[in-house]
Amino acid sequence: MALEQLRELHAFDNKIKTIDPLIGQLKYLTIIDLRRNQLTELPLELFECTTLVKMDISENKITILPPELGMLKRLRVLYANNNQLTELTPEIGALRELSELYLNNNQLRELPTNLIDLPKLRILRATDNPFKDLPNHIVQGGADQIIPYLALLDKEGTRCNRMKLMLVGQG
Repeated sequence: MALEQLRELHAFDNKIKTIDPLIGQLKYLTIIDLRRNQLTELPLELFECTTLVKMDISENKITILPPELGMLKRLRVLYANNNQLTELTPEIGALRELSELYLNNNQLRELPTNLIDLPKLRILRATDNPFKDLPNHIVQGGADQIIPYLALLDKEGTRCNRMKLMLVGQG
């Protein structure tokens, strides 16, 4: 069997620092497991593997998922726990088949509101992130609470900040 016919690639726990761009030639790849390595980024060629349905990139040092992530239209499960992600690309909204998204223990400050456009998203885990506008009790509730909260933010279009004001004067 030719390497191009490979359907699953399990390369976890190998101290891998980079992925060869030739990975883009694996046109039949459905599962890739790269967890517990030393990756800081993913090659753009990985996103040419458009048959991927499951990707596990947990426990690396990845800081960003590129916009090309949106090319993985068949992706159903994405594990990206325990990285150093600082933002989630808005193109994640193009992953209409995504049903499970794991983002625990990263450096995310917000989630894109277009996660509400993912009709099959049933599991969303995003605890232990320094979110600025997403209350911890909402995050703990997973998809059942995060998605409606994001929908509310999207509908309102702006975030509401409260402030107490006390006026002191004569009179």
